Amino acid sequence: MTGPSRSPLARTLSFILAALLYLCLAWNAVMLAFLIAVIGGIKMPEGVVVMTPLPVAVTYLKESESSPGTVIPEERAIVVKGHTDIIVDFKEKQDRVILAVVMLILSLGALLIVRELRAILREVKSGRPFSAENPKRLKRIGWLVLALGPLEGGWAMWMASRFLDRLAIPGATLSINLMMIHFDSILLGLLILLIARIFELGVRLQEEQDLTV
Repeated sequence: MTGPSRSPLARTLSFILAALLYLCLAWNAVMLAFLIAVIGGIKMPEGVVVMTPLPVAVTYLKESESSPGTVIPEERAIVVKGHTDIIVDFKEKQDRVILAVVMLILSLGALLIVRELRAILREVKSGRPFSAENPKRLKRIGWLVLALGPLEGGWAMWMASRFLDRLAIPGATLSINLMMIHFDSILLGLLILLIARIFELGVRLQEEQDLTV
């Protein structure tokens, strides 16, 4: 077993995680207050305005073939897919409630992840990287990442289908695909679960080593 870590890197990580924890706590308080206000029926005459990514596909006709009255075959059109940001005004209570619930869930997930990371760092700084609790903490982080990624992707899909008509772009249609499910988050979550499994093996080896000493 190694001794406590006093390295500058450990101190820096500890400071960053502490700052993130307080930011997450403050953001959760704001989201909770917002949800209570929305459910409580507090009037918001100006609505709730947020900037949100909107996946769109815009079909452009070739200029040389876009004469009036000419029908352009679909296969000869140019389709451009990408993302654009729109400002959404949530004036309806139902939309505000959904927004508040999703944001609160995401912020709670971020808070739990930061809390688990701080606990892992404390064990590492104390010279116990293979403590019995660290694999459990890594598993919780992995499952949270797996859950939050698709949730955020589903939220983006809902926003896209709900507010596409706000775009003043001729030929704009939704560009929803499986990549919006956030496969990067799924892969990251699976990687963290794999690391948790490796840590479990490390804990067993550490326990066996302690018994033989």
